[in-house]
Amino acid sequence: MAKGETDVKQYVDAVINETKPGLDEHQKRVKRYDKSYDVYRASEPNPASLEPWQSKLRVRYGMQVIDTAMVNMASGRPRCKVYARTPDYANKARCFQLVMDYYAGQDHLWEKQPVIVQQGLIYGITVGKTMWKYEETDRIVKGYDEAGNPIVSNETVTLYDGPSIEPWDVYDAWWDPNGRDVDTCSYVVLRSWLTKEQLLDKQCSNTGAHHPHECDGLYHNVDKLIQAGATEKPDLTAQDRALGGKSTQVKGRYEVWEVWRNDRLTVIGNQTILLRDVPNPHWHGKKPVVIAATRPDLFKVQGIPETELVDHLQQAMWTVQNRRMDMENLTVMPPLTYREGGIQDPNQLMLRPRAKWAVTDHDDIKQMVIQPLPPEAFQEEQALLGQLQYVTGINPYITGATQSGGADQNTATGVNILNEVASRLLQFKAKQIQYGIWQRTFEQWGNDIQQFMDKPLWVRITGPSGEAEYTEVSPQDVVGEFDFILEGTEDSLSKQQERADTVGLLNALAPFIQAGIVNPKPLAERIAKLPPQSVRETKKLLNSTLQHAMSTLLDPAIATETESFDEPAFRANLERMRQRKSG
Repeated sequence: MAKGETDVKQYVDAVINETKPGLDEHQKRVKRYDKSYDVYRASEPNPASLEPWQSKLRVRYGMQVIDTAMVNMASGRPRCKVYARTPDYANKARCFQLVMDYYAGQDHLWEKQPVIVQQGLIYGITVGKTMWKYEETDRIVKGYDEAGNPIVSNETVTLYDGPSIEPWDVYDAWWDPNGRDVDTCSYVVLRSWLTKEQLLDKQCSNTGAHHPHECDGLYHNVDKLIQAGATEKPDLTAQDRALGGKSTQVKGRYEVWEVWRNDRLTVIGNQTILLRDVPNPHWHGKKPVVIAATRPDLFKVQGIPETELVDHLQQAMWTVQNRRMDMENLTVMPPLTYREGGIQDPNQLMLRPRAKWAVTDHDDIKQMVIQPLPPEAFQEEQALLGQLQYVTGINPYITGATQSGGADQNTATGVNILNEVASRLLQFKAKQIQYGIWQRTFEQWGNDIQQFMDKPLWVRITGPSGEAEYTEVSPQDVVGEFDFILEGTEDSLSKQQERADTVGLLNALAPFIQAGIVNPKPLAERIAKLPPQSVRETKKLLNSTLQHAMSTLLDPAIATETESFDEPAFRANLERMRQRKSG
């Protein structure tokens, strides 16, 4: 911060010019973001040419598709496994694992995962910022002195001191347009909207030239930024318009850019005032930004939103539905013809029960005959729904429905085809989030823990019988070289796929099993290895004859037990079979 005023202004202008190509591309993307959100919420206005009597039905197919994908992709809790790179750090890997699990719980990663996944599905890209977060507050503490008199005092307590990830709004993030991912981008800009109080709370009180290590705050020149005034509100987003009001999110706030490069951080307020310019404060030497696209686009950071697959099909289904509704209205309340001069005031001819119309001749008024819709008009919607399921991979089997516009779900082959394709597609999207967001997050967390953890940490371990044990981990216990391998985020999808494959195989082989042609023993062993919930769900999907055959396969003595088709019974039977073989 030792630059002169002229040098500082030139430096700020240089940074703004450097990031301008990314901002220009971002402004184009914002229009696509708005379009994507309108498709998701079905919030685009109806054409002004519609008459009041015309149907305005708008079923939110896009929301159903995206929400179904989201609940299947965001059902697991992100967790990483810590491995030592060399035998020298094998004992410390367990301590590091305890620390990582503790912070994953404290930062409530399971609450942030749906936001990250939903944003990626709607906009085609999702962004997060990793950081070391420190929060403290003052609270009133009650106590007693030596004489037993009550004492009330103020005490500063630490609310959080550890790694964190913040889901970032894609409207406030842009990057080098020539980059293919975060690593190849020369810069990534994260925009914040801070209040006056937030700026003052992060202000450095040291004035004049000083080393960054001597700063007791993050920002300089805060007074200049406040004097310049708050930033004007940007244009309303599609979400603001859908919520039916003007955006007050940035009213009275100040625009702050964080320009991250691998080797440097530059913070600029209102695009004119330099607030901070320091070497990258993270030892890992990377931008603390994680970005993922659920459906990648070739050599681009920005991916393809799911709404692009839904948009035209959703509009086509609206058109078909509304035209059919309009035709039904015309069929129920058809237009009338009247003889000119025979009716004094045609506006009084109200079509309603027990209506009375004064006419001089019964031929003065006639109803027009409206031809009913052909069957093809009702089949068209089903065909469009089948196409929607085909292009998105969200078929009725995934959503829990029983009918499909595509493959026949009344056959084992049809069910297996639908589920296999959809599960693979969902797994691919989940992996994009897994490796683009959570894997990189835990890698940066690991480095930040080694850098910023400065005091011992007590962690609670729950034993097999539920008892709690407490272990103290010191900063020295996490020093070393480790690998952080993500696990747990795909468990739900993997179990669904495994169960679906098993059910499909059982249904396909059911006639051969009942005829005694196929040995069902390997299938029984495969079912026994499934989780208990999957075993119970598999039981529901099998017919009663096949259930009985599988239940009595290994031990006829349990033939009368109607609930024997469960994991414990299978495992007990398998053990008895092994004992008989060994004996």
